Amino acid sequence: MYWLSEKVTAPQLTNYTQTENNQLQEDEPITTTGLINAFGMFWERDSVRWVATPRLLGRQKQESLTVDFCKQIGVYLLYDGFRVVYVGRAINQGLGTRLFQHTTDRQQRRWNRFSWFGLFPTIDNSDNTRASINTHYQPDFDSSVLIQTLEVLLIEGLEPPQNRKRGDDFSATEFLQVKDPQVEHEGLLAQLGALREKMTGN
Repeated sequence: MYWLSEKVTAPQLTNYTQTENNQLQEDEPITTTGLINAFGMFWERDSVRWVATPRLLGRQKQESLTVDFCKQIGVYLLYDGFRVVYVGRAINQGLGTRLFQHTTDRQQRRWNRFSWFGLFPTIDNSDNTRASINTHYQPDFDSSVLIQTLEVLLIEGLEPPQNRKRGDDFSATEFLQVKDPQVEHEGLLAQLGALREKMTGN
């Protein structure tokens, strides 16, 4: 360990026992995951029995409790293989219902995988044998605005071919990039230098 000079007191190191260290870790506040509380990546369409309210079953790891995400809200992506073909949102209707609709609409033959990003967190039920999503979760922000914004960003960024239009209520102003004049000047000088070398043979 280094410090600036003899006038600066070296910081004191605290030696924690393993027990104390474990206690410190247990006392640390639980951090949230941000606005998105659960998500699934590249789930297989054929692993779901598609009915009006299908069971979208998932778990964190092999020994974890299974959760049904049918009533989850958020945004989702449909894939043909691993290529995004459509971006959608689930707000008033749950994720399962929205995905079921895509098994009978114009998207029905265009996707075989899906990913989703949901706002509802998961909770363990009292019997500790299963888990569910907390559909009563009330964030301190307008969830519909967030979901619409996420949908817009994904559509604009990925440009999926099956989205017929930009996201609803998208009113942001697009700006086109302008090359820095200095970069343009340096590029011109480099071209002149290369031309001079070619003409003089140096």
